[in-house]
Amino acid sequence: MHAYGTSYIFQKRAARLKHRTDMLTWVRLAVLLLIGALAGTFGENKHWSVVLTVGTVVAAVQLAMSLWSLVKRWPEELAYSASSATANESLASRFTTLGEDPPGIRRYGPSSKSSQSKTPPGGTGTTRRA
Repeated sequence: MHAYGTSYIFQKRAARLKHRTDMLTWVRLAVLLLIGALAGTFGENKHWSVVLTVGTVVAAVQLAMSLWSLVKRWPEELAYSASSATANESLASRFTTLGEDPPGIRRYGPSSKSSQSKTPPGGTGTTRRA
């Protein structure tokens, strides 16, 4: 039960980190496109100062996000969370299987041969009189 809960927590963490790294990738692409657009219209656009300001702001955001992702180690955390979620889900599945059919435990019941004999499990069948 706890392994399944831990798996769920790490799945949520991995999804959040995946979203963040995807956003970082899109911001990087936007910066590259803006730089290309600025270079392509160098001096030709009457709104040059507005485009330059927008490009500078987006580049600053991209730089801040990149530094933040490096400091917080998003790629490593994403890999760890994904592998931990998989490992804990595997553990939960194995524990469920183990709980349904535990090894080395004999089930004694009306249909069992051992329950028909008077010998207790592990006993010799003789009783001592005091």
